[in-house]
Amino acid sequence: MNPENLSISVEGFEIVNHILTLGYAAMAAALLFFILTKNSCLPKYRMSSIISVVVMTSAFLLLYTQKVSWSNAYSFLGDKYTLKSGEDLFTNGYRYLNWLIDVPMLVIQILFVAEIIRYSNL
Repeated sequence: MNPENLSISVEGFEIVNHILTLGYAAMAAALLFFILTKNSCLPKYRMSSIISVVVMTSAFLLLYTQKVSWSNAYSFLGDKYTLKSGEDLFTNGYRYLNWLIDVPMLVIQILFVAEIIRYSNL
């Protein structure tokens, strides 16, 4: 497949680039929030905050990696962005690895929030 055929407009490239930046910035802000508020929440919800830290770290790393991959995959040629050929191709496959972390963590978190299992200070 010829990379010249795989080009997008400047606006299209920038929209995706900004959405990925907004996504990883939001995950970093949430990560900071859960770290800073972990000790100020009720003890029964502390484990939920700890699990949220894991989920936000995973999501932040995924979105940051995708943003870097997106930026490296295209080169600007005049009036459009063209997909580079070779190793720097954008991949969206990391999201499946992220799901392997996030989905089990979120299911466990529901168990703590719904008080099906209890966190005890040992």
